[in-house]
Amino acid sequence: MSITKSITKPTTEPVSIELFKAQLRLQPEDTAEDAFLLHCLSAGRGKAEKYCNQPFASRVLETTFTVTEPFVLPPGAGEILSVSGFITDLSQLPTLGQYWNEYVKGISISREYPIDYDNLPTYTVRYNFTANAEADVIQAILKIASDLYENRENSVTGASNKALGINYQVLLNPYRVIGDGS
Repeated sequence: MSITKSITKPTTEPVSIELFKAQLRLQPEDTAEDAFLLHCLSAGRGKAEKYCNQPFASRVLETTFTVTEPFVLPPGAGEILSVSGFITDLSQLPTLGQYWNEYVKGISISREYPIDYDNLPTYTVRYNFTANAEADVIQAILKIASDLYENRENSVTGASNKALGINYQVLLNPYRVIGDGS
């Protein structure tokens, strides 16, 4: 099962602060809370990404593959920046499958690795990822960020504090990746 992790912080957010201010019905020229609004947007995007198990903001990602699984990058994957591990160049991929088949059959005379399917040789691909969030994902991020903005205090005298609603889950469920995504 391939493992993907983020290497850099997001370079662009899928939701602009102007759109978020419109959602909250705040005046566009009021910049007093912009830092907090950006924080809410970032937290909302992070919640959506964790729920769906996929990124919604552009950044550099790194995916580690075992030698037995196919090399498939997610939609939005751009320029490959580097390859490291068992292979160091993607041009070696076609011979990797042939090498591994011969290795498992015992054709190779000197086995460098024991056949231990829990500890297979791996290679890691680092690449630019360009996100293109759908409208319902953007709306879910807006809902989460709005809830965080409205409920920033744990308790307020005379006001009821509500939990984060599940409406965002309804919007994000079609984008949820469970397991390895295959």
